[in-house]
Amino acid sequence: MSSPKSILIVDDDNNTLHILSLILQNAGYDVQVDESGNLSFLQTGIFPDLILLDCNLGSKDGSNICRELKTAAATKHIPIIIISAMPDIKNIFIEAKADNYLSKPFGINQLLKIIGQTLNTEIPQ
Repeated sequence: MSSPKSILIVDDDNNTLHILSLILQNAGYDVQVDESGNLSFLQTGIFPDLILLDCNLGSKDGSNICRELKTAAATKHIPIIIISAMPDIKNIFIEAKADNYLSKPFGINQLLKIIGQTLNTEIPQ
């Protein structure tokens, strides 16, 4: 049996982090959270299988973080799903070089489907 895929959720809203964590843990994923956008995993060298990245991180811009991760040799392979309520999310996704996007608000099934498509896996049982 293979180990569960790891997902890092980057969002500055604690409620969003909590809800997404519960949903993804219940779906069988190993979940980590980052409410600051500091991406502390970079110092550990233990990279997630996927990053869910909010566009608006208070003082930080998630699309800029995405572009940086996608241009760095060590992290360019990590799939990133941009999450935003902004109406131009599709343009942000393209400009940020993300692998996929999810427009807020979204449902649980939509979230799990996008993650499965992005990871090219089925939802864990």
